[in-house]
Amino acid sequence: RSPSRGLGDVYKRQEFLCRHEPEVIEMAQALTPSMTAIQQAVLVAMDGSLKELRRTTTVDAASLELKLDNGIFRSFHTQLRRQLDPEWHTISAKTKQLVADLGGLRHLLDVLLRYDAVTFYQYLLDIQKGNLIQKCPSDWLSSEAANRMFHHAKSRAYRLREQRQSKGKGKGEEEGTERGLKLEMILEENPKWKLLRDVLAEIQQDHATKLEMMKKNGEKEKKEEEGGEKKKKNASSSSSSPFFSPSLSKHGNDDEEKTEGEVDTVLPPPPSSSPSSHLPSSRPKVLVLVRDQHTSNCLWMYLRRGGRALLMSRFKHYLEQRFLHLIFPSSSSSSSSSSSSNSYSAAAAAAAAGGGDRGGKSGKWKSNGKYTRSGGRGGGGRGGMEGGAVSGKASLALQERHLLMQELERMRKEEMEEGGKARLKKKKKIQQKSKKVE
Repeated sequence: RSPSRGLGDVYKRQEFLCRHEPEVIEMAQALTPSMTAIQQAVLVAMDGSLKELRRTTTVDAASLELKLDNGIFRSFHTQLRRQLDPEWHTISAKTKQLVADLGGLRHLLDVLLRYDAVTFYQYLLDIQKGNLIQKCPSDWLSSEAANRMFHHAKSRAYRLREQRQSKGKGKGEEEGTERGLKLEMILEENPKWKLLRDVLAEIQQDHATKLEMMKKNGEKEKKEEEGGEKKKKNASSSSSSPFFSPSLSKHGNDDEEKTEGEVDTVLPPPPSSSPSSHLPSSRPKVLVLVRDQHTSNCLWMYLRRGGRALLMSRFKHYLEQRFLHLIFPSSSSSSSSSSSSNSYSAAAAAAAAGGGDRGGKSGKWKSNGKYTRSGGRGGGGRGGMEGGAVSGKASLALQERHLLMQELERMRKEEMEEGGKARLKKKKKIQQKSKKVE
């Protein structure tokens, strides 16, 4: 195409868009309490990093505009790097890490609104793991704001409820307390998903209403056309004389016979004029624009399978990334379901036995995910207090790992059962088709 012709097409499109301006409706969706707490924790961490950057940098702080209001914008990190580039080779590694932390924290504010609850929690854990191998670790990960951030991000995915049961004293038995945790799946949905589903439902409802009105109008027009055809037939029959005789028409004019024949024949309306042929489809076509491929896949699965199924699949992926390399090594990847359950219990027992049993107290795991402690109060002295007693946060962490491994085993079994049912259905369909062919 020539340049003039291309510009002409552009002008035509602009004129068309000016004549048909779209109607823009903005909707604001409030965040959940957990998301609000995470957002506030991220802002606190950003504020602390900005204060530390003001203290460590040798450049004038006023020229950098190191304010929290500027730090939440996407262009802040680029402007900061641009102003620090002339002296980047003289800046310490800690200052460079602070600049990188500000970009990472601003990215956390972005992915909090786009990622689902499980993916966001896994993203935080990946940041924590990557910080362990850095030459200059991030200071904000050891702050109280980071603890609140991890706590609320975890509570959006799952929660552990503590259960305590006292164990009676029998013959030859010692007093003991049974302490266990119960895994509760939260799987909080992104509030924008529900808003999108409500908007799509409203669009479909409006489309169905318009379609019904168009059908009613079409039926009304069809009845009017049928009434008009009946009136034309009555008029043509009344216009012909009752004393008309075929013998007289032979001596009459040929033009009159043609006109009478034309009046008697009534042509039907063309098929394109029927209103039912212009009716739209029963389902409207809606275009949803998203930012990236990850969000597109997430919304497609959400609208097709629902939020619970989407988050359960993401949670299963998270558990596999966390435990599968410990339970199923590459050499024994082709193990059966029975061996997998044994490996789960063996891994849990090994994790529980990691603390040792030198002290006066000891513990053991049960099949229901509970850890039982028993033993005397004064036995063992200092060794009984500092030995292999699994208590406090360590005990809760071990129980959490055991429950998560059991949940992964349950999900894998359900997936195998569903796959077996799907294969049976497919086999039955093939057999039915073969019988019909025979």
